[in-house]
Amino acid sequence: MRVFFLILLLYLFTGLSAQHRNLSYIESSSGLGNPQWDGGMTELEFADINADGHNDIITIGDHGSPGINSSEHGIMVYFGDGAGNWTVQMTGDFGYGGIAAGDVNNDGHMDVGYGMHHDYSSTDLGDQLIEVALGDGTGTSWIPWDDGLATNGEDWGMFGTDFADIDNDGDLDLGSVSFGCCAGVHVYLNLMNGSWVQSFGLLNGNSTERFVFGDINNDSHTDFIVGHSFGAVYFGDGTGSFIPAGGNLPGVGSVGYFGPSLGDIDNDGDKDLAFITTTGLQVWGWDQDQGLWIDLSGNLPAGNNYEETQLYDMNADGHTDLAAYGNGTFTLWLGDGTGNWTQDAQFTTTGISDCKAFRVGGDVDHNGYPDIIMVAEGGSWPSYQNHLKCYRESSVPQNLSVHPILPHGHEVFRQGSVQFLDWLSAVPAGTATQARLQFSATGLSGTWLNIADSIPNNGRFQWTVPMVFSDSCYIKYTIFSTSSEVSALTGPFSVTGENILQAEFSGDPTLGAAPLQVSFTDLSTGMITEWEWDFDHDGTIDSQEQNPVWVYDDPGIYSVWLRISDGSQADTMDKMDYILVAPQAVAAFTADPQSGTVPLEVQFTDLSTGGIIGWWAWDFENDGITDSWEQHPIHTYTEPGLYSVKLTVTNGVSTDSIIKTGYINALLSLTEERSASGRLSIYPNPFGEKVRINLETDRPGPFTCHIYDILGSSIAIPTAVVNTGTYQWDWDGSRQEGGRVHPGIYHLVITGREGFRMIRKLIFTGF
Repeated sequence: MRVFFLILLLYLFTGLSAQHRNLSYIESSSGLGNPQWDGGMTELEFADINADGHNDIITIGDHGSPGINSSEHGIMVYFGDGAGNWTVQMTGDFGYGGIAAGDVNNDGHMDVGYGMHHDYSSTDLGDQLIEVALGDGTGTSWIPWDDGLATNGEDWGMFGTDFADIDNDGDLDLGSVSFGCCAGVHVYLNLMNGSWVQSFGLLNGNSTERFVFGDINNDSHTDFIVGHSFGAVYFGDGTGSFIPAGGNLPGVGSVGYFGPSLGDIDNDGDKDLAFITTTGLQVWGWDQDQGLWIDLSGNLPAGNNYEETQLYDMNADGHTDLAAYGNGTFTLWLGDGTGNWTQDAQFTTTGISDCKAFRVGGDVDHNGYPDIIMVAEGGSWPSYQNHLKCYRESSVPQNLSVHPILPHGHEVFRQGSVQFLDWLSAVPAGTATQARLQFSATGLSGTWLNIADSIPNNGRFQWTVPMVFSDSCYIKYTIFSTSSEVSALTGPFSVTGENILQAEFSGDPTLGAAPLQVSFTDLSTGMITEWEWDFDHDGTIDSQEQNPVWVYDDPGIYSVWLRISDGSQADTMDKMDYILVAPQAVAAFTADPQSGTVPLEVQFTDLSTGGIIGWWAWDFENDGITDSWEQHPIHTYTEPGLYSVKLTVTNGVSTDSIIKTGYINALLSLTEERSASGRLSIYPNPFGEKVRINLETDRPGPFTCHIYDILGSSIAIPTAVVNTGTYQWDWDGSRQEGGRVHPGIYHLVITGREGFRMIRKLIFTGF
């Protein structure tokens, strides 16, 4: 039923018919013969490297790279023009290996990672067997970002490479497999500073040189498949560790499976496995209930005529299909979601037959169907030669359409992780289009939040999953031109995570009993249906802890243990720690938050003694000068805002002790906009690592953006991106200079000319 519902939704939004048979392909390789290739294995990827909306082809070449029987060298980008024509750009003096594409430093530009056999370079770019290089959005300039890679026994050569967020921390990590024997398999975690650390690895064994990441058991953690003699499948635990999970799959032989690939064959949300053995094409899926592999090969042919596989929805009908190439023949079998296969397109590559690389998925001509790239070898050693070819599906689109690829439906994603959103779009000739991506965590009728708008319609976007908790999530893909617009929805998928609750404390931080207000938010629904707390975290829920106003008798640091249930599911447990007051000294501000000059009452308490001894002074402006008016507890200020205090305390004997502490004016409503001259939007909020801040205003700049902690200290000044009438700031709380900031409440203040001010509260969950 759920599969039918998914397909129905896709047809309603795209107008696709239920059958797309008799696909046909035409060669589109103009420019791919430059330079002439040599021979041997290689790897190809589709990626829009220069963000012009057209798919490019990337590789680091075959045995001839760099400069051996060929002029190939380094990172090779074949730029596509959207019509199937190509122009190459090569950078670096190295090559012969595998490659992956993704934004590893989250700057919005496409980067590359690669494993290689020929690390011949005399510079940092190309001098180690596994590398990552940062791009600048042009595809013509690359900066090494690879410290720590290839430092765990990779002493011969590496090859197949892939990116994924292994530890669900919001950045891409890397995996790679040996070039043949014997450097093994290695997975490295991204430390986001140009350094990498190995989280999993094994040495020795032989390899077929392919490595692919994907969530195979749908537990929200990334797994991988690999062509290796020690095993084909490894399940991840979300921390960077992996365990063998081949189970009852066919034996891998002496070198591993040939041509392994991943895709969702049976529409259940997890990735299924295709590969080739001596007995022929194989497709298997993991059964989560039984904990074993199920053969989905159905009526696929026996025999070893093929060398590589790819799983993809080639006819855009909502079901994953199987493409295979080898011995000079390409064949496509259409899937029906149950393991039955119908042969469709087939063609031969005259004069070349030995498959060295094979990839499908990129729509190079924007006709709404994925296309094919391959490298095949002709001749024999030592006079053999590889040929790079592209074959595009021949349909000519008449109308604008969009078809979701990923999420496919029923996946489970982890909060804060990086995932790829993929789509296909048919665009009539001469039409300029862009894409808009939106997300709902509350079903089809829920609030749609923009993920990205007015981005290139290139079929892929790197997405950080928001901090929600829901099994009714959807992505809406919208493609638009100046005259038309079309949308399509994915099937439902889930977002899960460990921490789903937010607790906010507020109260009068003075000695003695006083009320403490505690408000709770369930980040998945916006409310709490049933809850209990253990405020002391002593294992006992006291009567006073059942009341949302709790009396405490000592300022300090408090932890709260929460139990929540919706009445039908098992309780979910969580703990959040928050600092209520500064540990040594505290200043409490009270005032009437009206504009103009009003009195501000300031009360100091030294928590170590219960009062102030000796003498004290403050520097209210925190400018290093203690003025006379700052010696008096009544201060006049001219507008509501943020104030910091430098408090100097001494007992008259020991050396002066200086403590900085600051508090936001307690009566200001920091969640409200402070000007009618602009529109301020923040997404996501609450956020786990990164938050995007957008200000739209007709006011003249400049504007400044500060982020303050609950003590009034300025902890960040995000960098602004200025557009016409729009100012955009990004802040990553986990990558703050000086170290990761703590989860809690922060305040955003934007100021400009003529008293312009907007203030908002930010909730940083840290997960």
